[in-house]
Amino acid sequence: MARFKSILVFHFGALGDFITSWPALGMLRLACTTKRLGLFGNPSWARLILAPECIMDRESGRFAPLFLSKPHSATDAFLKNYDLAVIFSQNPRSELEQHLNTVMPQECWRITTRPELGRPQNSSIFQIKALKEKGLATKALAPPCCLPQNLPQPRPVVAPGSGGRKKRLSCGEVLKTVLELEKTWPECLILLGPAEDPAYVAEIRLALAQTKARIKQNPTLPALAGYLYRACFYLGADSGVSHLAGALGAPSAVVFKASDPQVWTPQGPLVRALTYREFNQLLNTNELACFARTFSGQKEAGLSGQEPK
Repeated sequence: MARFKSILVFHFGALGDFITSWPALGMLRLACTTKRLGLFGNPSWARLILAPECIMDRESGRFAPLFLSKPHSATDAFLKNYDLAVIFSQNPRSELEQHLNTVMPQECWRITTRPELGRPQNSSIFQIKALKEKGLATKALAPPCCLPQNLPQPRPVVAPGSGGRKKRLSCGEVLKTVLELEKTWPECLILLGPAEDPAYVAEIRLALAQTKARIKQNPTLPALAGYLYRACFYLGADSGVSHLAGALGAPSAVVFKASDPQVWTPQGPLVRALTYREFNQLLNTNELACFARTFSGQKEAGLSGQEPK
């Protein structure tokens, strides 16, 4: 079984892509005999699972020479602190691969983050298989997520938006969802992020004005993690927020309007992928409230994910 003293991971994807890689990152972490796993990526996202000293900002000018094919003494000395470099990317820059292969010959792996078109397979499982083919036999356990000390009260959470506009829920669908959930719970929390344009946010606010729903726009990542960890039920579009909800053990119903659930269903103990047709059927038959109560009961029965860290 492959073992290394220290591993440096490069991850260039969006939030959802990064969370999709958590089980694979867990494998790499367990493969480090010293538990020294460094990550070159987005610091805000990386701090969800790693200590600050393990994180390198992908936007920092200090690391710009990594993307040059020619040698750079300071950068190359830094790289030699690691036994293995692993690039998680669908299409990494050739200069980076060339640089790493020069400085770390035979100790640089490229892990493609999703399967080829026409060969659907869950992206997380696809990455785990790729690492196993490299000789890793450690368990694919996602690292525990860092949660805020003061956790909010449990309530249903709805995150209708997405980076892809075709994926997001319409204002009418959000209103119907909230009205259904209010049959069981006194208050819903609506999460809106930076990917939502001002017009969409204004439409959501107007549609929900007569409901008891509370809207949180652009919460910090730690606060977002707290809301999702404590969610008694979660419903959202295919988005990074939905991947985080699944990873945190929230009873998560994820609606797939314009993407493939076979590839992008979040990993987690209580995740249910809903096709757009299934979602509409729940709304139009007034069955969403019953579905949500049943699903929420599984968390109450102790079938969800991590304990607070």
